[in-house]
Amino acid sequence: MHEVDPSDVTIDLNLPVNKQKIREQEIATGDISTFSVPEVLYAKDPLIIDTKEKFRENNENNQENYYLKKNPYKNQIKETLDISVSNKTIDRALSIFSTVIKSLRFRGHNIQINKDNTYAVINEEKIQINITERKKRDTNSENLINYINYNNTIFCGELHFNIFYGYKNKKTYKDTSHTRLEDKIISIIAFLEIQSENIKLERIEEEKRRIPKEEIIQPKCSRQQSWYERSYYGNFEGRSFWQKSWWKNK
Repeated sequence: MHEVDPSDVTIDLNLPVNKQKIREQEIATGDISTFSVPEVLYAKDPLIIDTKEKFRENNENNQENYYLKKNPYKNQIKETLDISVSNKTIDRALSIFSTVIKSLRFRGHNIQINKDNTYAVINEEKIQINITERKKRDTNSENLINYINYNNTIFCGELHFNIFYGYKNKKTYKDTSHTRLEDKIISIIAFLEIQSENIKLERIEEEKRRIPKEEIIQPKCSRQQSWYERSYYGNFEGRSFWQKSWWKNK
């Protein structure tokens, strides 16, 4: 059996840095009350109010609710968050989204709505986010009428916070058998901040790669332009009076 000389063995002590954990610890060292999701929804943010009203409005066709049909506020709905959940979980989803928005602003960031999409704006970089509820196959045919779902699936109460970044990349924080989405707000904010930094670095590197290409193309364009001017405007004395006047005033 071949013996290995201990002096020939090298051990790499530079372990990979876990940026996610470091950022989470940095956030957790301060005031974390902003990152706590309340048990009861307090709809003060216009985005939360409008999203809830739009959700109610979309359900008017599924139920006889004369108050909602006569509600004058529904005509004033403006921007709304990207949420796709059931009636039972809408308040919980809005509470989570409200906490994420407050946490982003607490960290110096913002939220932006573009048509039907919601974006976290961090370091001037936009990252699309939304909340959805997982569906499962419905084995009880009677529930098909209640949920009005022709794909034979129903909402199961499991909420997902989805983050879309880079080129077709997606990160999902969700409920599990042992954890709740409400307990992952700090992780969500940390991940968003790190990805915004990565996106900015990638964009800067892309611009650096693009500049040399433009420097190569530019001289060629200049030569073509000078040839065009020489061929068309070079014989200045042979031009008419109007052509000379136009060229002088150019």
